[in-house]
Amino acid sequence: MSHEPCHQGNSSRNQDPAGGLLLLRRKAPLTRRSVAYFCSGAHNHLKGTNAKRILVSAIFDPSALGALQAFKDADRLEDCAIVGQNGSIEALLQMRKPNSRLIGSVAYFPERYGEQLMGLTSDILAKRSPIPSAVFIKHQLLTAGNIKQHYEA
Repeated sequence: MSHEPCHQGNSSRNQDPAGGLLLLRRKAPLTRRSVAYFCSGAHNHLKGTNAKRILVSAIFDPSALGALQAFKDADRLEDCAIVGQNGSIEALLQMRKPNSRLIGSVAYFPERYGEQLMGLTSDILAKRSPIPSAVFIKHQLLTAGNIKQHYEA
């Protein structure tokens, strides 16, 4: 996904009185338009603060990439560290760039769900016990330093 400069727009946001917290809410599915929404919200926040250490914890990688674009547009990349979620290919590519401010993404590895669930399915069909009451999916914080441990180059 290529990113164009942010365009300001109307965004629903909450901001604390000290100017240190930005909460953007979006109920619609993430699309190129919603990346622009997050980019716009971050851009508006950056205009109102001169903080030099800003951590962005994004709910999805597209919103992390939108925030990254907002910091680029504001010429404030050095002020941020950004973490996303999903371990998307776009985030992995961005993290591999030297000095990227996207420093991590939590990966859930959905490509491994089938393998993990087949063992459970087999146990249920064979009526083996005990069957766990819950199955938890392992996740991992991916960084530029450990991407190769989880994905081939």
